[in-house]
Amino acid sequence: PGNRTDHESTDSSELTLFSFGTMRQAMYTFSLTPRLQSIRSRRLLCYAGALATVVMLLLCLYNLTNGGLTHPLNEQYPGEPRYGIILDAGSTGSRVHVFEFRYQRGRKQPYVLINELFQQVRPGLSAFARDPRRAAASLADLIDACKRRIPAHYWTSTPLALKATAGLRLLKPETSARILSEVRQLLAKSPFAMDRDSVAIMDGLDEGIFSWVTLNFLNGQLAKPEDSYGALDLGGGSTQVTFALPSANVASAVPAGFVKRLSLGGADARLYSHSYLGLGLMSARLAILQLSSQGKLPSSGAGGSKQFVTACLPSNYTGQWEHGGILYNVTGSASPDPYAACRRLAIGVVRSAGVHQLTGLATGRFYAFSYFYDRAADAGLIGAKEGGEVTLADIANAAKAACNRRNSDSKQPFHCLDLCYQAALLTEGYGFAPSSKFVMRKKIRNVELSWALGAVFDVFYNHANNSSGPATTN
Repeated sequence: PGNRTDHESTDSSELTLFSFGTMRQAMYTFSLTPRLQSIRSRRLLCYAGALATVVMLLLCLYNLTNGGLTHPLNEQYPGEPRYGIILDAGSTGSRVHVFEFRYQRGRKQPYVLINELFQQVRPGLSAFARDPRRAAASLADLIDACKRRIPAHYWTSTPLALKATAGLRLLKPETSARILSEVRQLLAKSPFAMDRDSVAIMDGLDEGIFSWVTLNFLNGQLAKPEDSYGALDLGGGSTQVTFALPSANVASAVPAGFVKRLSLGGADARLYSHSYLGLGLMSARLAILQLSSQGKLPSSGAGGSKQFVTACLPSNYTGQWEHGGILYNVTGSASPDPYAACRRLAIGVVRSAGVHQLTGLATGRFYAFSYFYDRAADAGLIGAKEGGEVTLADIANAAKAACNRRNSDSKQPFHCLDLCYQAALLTEGYGFAPSSKFVMRKKIRNVELSWALGAVFDVFYNHANNSSGPATTN
């Protein structure tokens, strides 16, 4: 499915509207984002302008004849350079995406996606909860990378936005606010264009829908939501599921707040989308370790570290694991059936979160990425570079093999735990069958598969409403 090229072409004139909303209320009109908190009267008053900006960006970037890109990446192409910067402040690290476009005046579709710079640093901002200044300072290398990639005479017209995800959502509000304040001060010193909303914690809903937009834009499916791909994104602190519902009748069986409406002119999609905070891989790993100790954290040891003993680690393993700025001492325990023991713990964590099952709803094809991809590659289920397709049974079998491996693997001591959790999330959580297939890719057409490309549309819209720089030209 990841290499499909047999989709039908659609006249680009059909792409006349881009808006989000709930199915139970009047249509909400957004810039390029589904954030409910962003619906304000001033945006409703500039409805026409917002639509014009949104439609132009999508039409310019969307190629309806070669799978979603108007030109292959990494090749010379005429036109004026335009850039957009997304800083993804995740729970396990911070990443920068610099998107490079070409603007060709006089063409019906003047914007051409040319390239993407991707670079990351670890740990994430949340690891500096006690030192907000260090959190901000951790981004300095990423800003320098932007300066090296973007010619100096384009800096002031290039919009930049930092969107923090589950790592900061999980912190106390006052702690997150202090970190973001320091980050805002640091980024304000950069030469790039910013506004008052450029630094913020992104809602999990945005994360899921932006990922869906990125995935289907790169696969050329935005104009045909009925043939689109579902998106399963497993981050460190949260996980998102987003897909187009097969019919309006099915939407009535979905919990309130899970259905969002996306309209692209003639293509009207009802998206099932939800984000589960605390069910990202690293957060789930901690919960499984806690459940191994009967749901109670042992007394703190020296330096505030905590001790966990679990059958999910090799019985001869003893080591340390850092998460959220806290160092944990972890030890494996003997078990007659490590896989069964760890699977039981993982299922307990998933069930306690009340994950809504997708049985009867998710009938299409799914991409699984981020940590889904990483662990599948670690297990040898897919190629580390090219990705591949796996079944849920493949993941479960890989988990069983990892758990029943008696000797410690110092490089991958959590392999058993992580795979058991992924299998439990997909089966006991979402309700996928063992035969269900998932396409796993890290990149599509040389662009990172994440929410960042979808989010850059929002950045361009905000920049268009706060300046008259080159990046906003229609």
